Amino acid sequence: GFDDRVIVGSALPKFLWGWNNNFRFRNIELNLFIQSALGNKVFNATYAGIAASTSDVYYPTLKESSNYWTPQNTSAPWADPATKTGRSYVESTRNLQDGSYVRLKNISISYTLPRKTSRLPEIKWYVSGQNLVTITKYKGFDPEASSTSESDIDAGIDLGAYPSPRILTFGVHLVL
Repeated sequence: GFDDRVIVGSALPKFLWGWNNNFRFRNIELNLFIQSALGNKVFNATYAGIAASTSDVYYPTLKESSNYWTPQNTSAPWADPATKTGRSYVESTRNLQDGSYVRLKNISISYTLPRKTSRLPEIKWYVSGQNLVTITKYKGFDPEASSTSESDIDAGIDLGAYPSPRILTFGVHLVL
């Protein structure tokens, strides 16, 4: 019945933080932006679809789900994919995962060749990277991605959500 339901987590993080700083040494500049979300849950429906045998997926493809129940392996965490009863359902707390992460959102480094060193205009070379490193226990592609409309009601569902892309940018800035 409905009386045995419990709240098992929230898609809203308990704590958000970010750190942005610029470092400069002579003609070299370094910018770091780190962000984090802690204490939220993400329902990983993509993981569930490849891990558990359901009406949609008869044979699981995730390596860890190969440890399924057999008469010789009765303590296995996954149901036998060939069974019609006792299947692992997608709508399970097994697929509700910790969405906490710390991410290097942006890093850029540049070097400026001053005008007095050259007859050329001031030249600044730079390289920048976005989403290069993410530390998380989340088993999906991106704990920050969501398949929903990002409303408070249906947040925290990952059903094939497109992850944040890793981007590298190289450039030259001329000051005439």
